[in-house]
Amino acid sequence: MLLELDDLDASRRLVAESVEIGQQTGDRPGLVLNLEISAGLASGDGFRTRAARLYACGKRSPRVGRQTSDRSSLADPALQVGRLRSALGEEAFARVWAQGRAMTVGDSLAYALEQDALKE
Repeated sequence: MLLELDDLDASRRLVAESVEIGQQTGDRPGLVLNLEISAGLASGDGFRTRAARLYACGKRSPRVGRQTSDRSSLADPALQVGRLRSALGEEAFARVWAQGRAMTVGDSLAYALEQDALKE
């Protein structure tokens, strides 16, 4: 997977393509997996607030029916969330997490793909 190779730009392009396909086919579990991947990309870019918000979005909608092999190339989300909580501090993390949980899947996917939000 490109994420493992630190090719974050190519990974973002693939996520965008995957989201488009998932929206066309109605693959909700795949779309939620893309939120988790986007959170990992944001974290890898150093955008902790964005990453925490995206992880929270993904937690709202569990990936029902996904096999563990789908996640084999991803960093452990629980570990990543713990790191983000420590980096942001409890109060800021709780606020950002609540914002992410309040987003719809559609809104969160738009947020995940929004390039201007990368400035956060």
